[in-house]
Parts: sequence; C-alpha cells; structure tokens
Amino acid sequence: MDASDHPNMKAARDASLVRLVAYAGKIGAARLVIEQDDSTIKADRRLLFDEVQKAGLSDTVRYDHLRAHEECLLAIPDALAWCWAKRGRWRAAVQRTVVESYRL
Repeated sequence: MDASDHPNMKAARDASLVRLVAYAGKIGAARLVIEQDDSTIKADRRLLFDEVQKAGLSDTVRYDHLRAHEECLLAIPDALAWCWAKRGRWRAAVQRTVVESYRL
C-alpha cells in the first residue's frame, strides 16, 4: 500500500489499516498481525474495532499487535517495502511476490 499522499503519518497509517481490514475480508483472513508501535496502539485498536465491526467481520477476523521479536514473519513486509521503495533492481527482485498494490 502506498499512503504517501496523506498529510501525515497518522492519516497514512489509518488509511492503511482501513484498507487492510477490507482486504482481510476479501481474502477470508482469520487474523491480522500488526507490528506494535506503542505510540499508536490505542488509536489502532479503536480504528480496527470500528472497521472490523463495519465490515461485518467481528466473528471471523481477529487482530493482534505484536513486536517484531514476538512474530518473526513481521520482517517480511518490512523487507518487501524497503525493496519496493528503493526501486530499480531491488524492486525487480521482489516484483513477483507483490500480488496486489494499492494507492491510498
């Protein structure tokens, strides 16, 4: 997701989380794991609760905030995002792993 057009980091993060919940519903995900940022966790939880309710997913989707050392798979989206942002050969190296891309 590219949320770079938003006026600040909070707006970009919120837009990303809203889209993430919609995508979770689309693919039938049972769980979302989000890297914990202590400065945003309270706002994230409130937003996620509201979005999961609006999408009618409260019985099927759960979400957890975990630190990177608690869930090693959180390193994968970080690495992909880094490569994507670097462009050129780095983006080309991960191009096949990107199934969908959204501009928010």
